[in-house]
Amino acid sequence: MKKLSSPLSLARIRNMRRVLIFIVLIIIASYLARGYFFALEQRKAGTGSLPPYLLSEHWTGHVQEIISADSLSVLSPYGEKITIRLYGIMAPSRNEPGGPESIRFVAGMTHENMITVIPFMEDSRGRLIANVHSLRDGSNISQELVRNGLAAVSREYCRHEICMYWFGLEEDARRKEMGMWIQAH
Repeated sequence: MKKLSSPLSLARIRNMRRVLIFIVLIIIASYLARGYFFALEQRKAGTGSLPPYLLSEHWTGHVQEIISADSLSVLSPYGEKITIRLYGIMAPSRNEPGGPESIRFVAGMTHENMITVIPFMEDSRGRLIANVHSLRDGSNISQELVRNGLAAVSREYCRHEICMYWFGLEEDARRKEMGMWIQAH
């Protein structure tokens, strides 16, 4: 009776398996290191400063400050303080006509300062561009600002399908002379 394998060939197979595992580990380590160093380069360049997990899926945050009606400072569930720019709108700042009213409206919508954030992207200033929803009733804060005449839809940046609906809401608010459209004839 003839043996199919010799002890020498089994040793070679074990060594080849070890070498193959070692090569796979080297490839994985170099891939991870490349991603890490690429992220560092992006941060040095002023882009990519937000952690990827804040951009990948929706999350609930705690509003720390209402910077303006379209910008919020939010504490993420991971403890980072993030500046969020509401997607698709332009609202008056604090010192512009309608600004204080818009800010009060946003404060009322952020029930107990808790919001749901649906991220789109990071802008060149390191802010998270996102749709933000009230945790109280799930309503979109950008949409409600536009509906009540407290913000305008950005013709330059609002490109999502919902923007067509928001343009209609803005036109209704203009026609009814609501919010910032009171004196706009």
